[in-house]
Amino acid sequence: MSIKNSDRLIFAVDVPEVEQAKDLVTQLGSSVDFFKIGMELMMTGDYFELLDWLVERDKKVFVDLKLFDVPATVSKAIKRLSKRGAYFTTIHGNQSMMEAAASEKGDLKVLAVTALTSLDRGDLDDLGSVSYTHLRAHETREDRVWRGVGVKKKGGGGGGGGGG
Repeated sequence: MSIKNSDRLIFAVDVPEVEQAKDLVTQLGSSVDFFKIGMELMMTGDYFELLDWLVERDKKVFVDLKLFDVPATVSKAIKRLSKRGAYFTTIHGNQSMMEAAASEKGDLKVLAVTALTSLDRGDLDDLGSVSYTHLRAHETREDRVWRGVGVKKKGGGGGGGGGG
């Protein structure tokens, strides 16, 4: 798969307010075509207005929200998001959640987050009953990520790895 040079840089718009995000995008002009918007901006209440504003300006948008819920709910969120013009999004979940997301993604690329990069071995052990019960005693975080990538690809995820 060939990636255009203009798509190789994804600018993380990690600011607390939508107006600041728009100012940054405007300042960058045509030098950046791809932007990541995440959880902090989601909490402003104007997240989707920003997403639409970026798409209207022919910018590619990576919606980094790491969706995690029951499969039916994730699939409905993915379906709605795919209609908004986002290019990438992230989910954090199991096989059935990824299959549900894949079934509704349309042209949206769904990236599977296997483990957050901010988690260390102790964090993963603490999460044992939630989603890491299958983490092997000898396994490193990197081993877990690579093993998870195999599961995610089978579930229809567009990629894997850490995030956040």
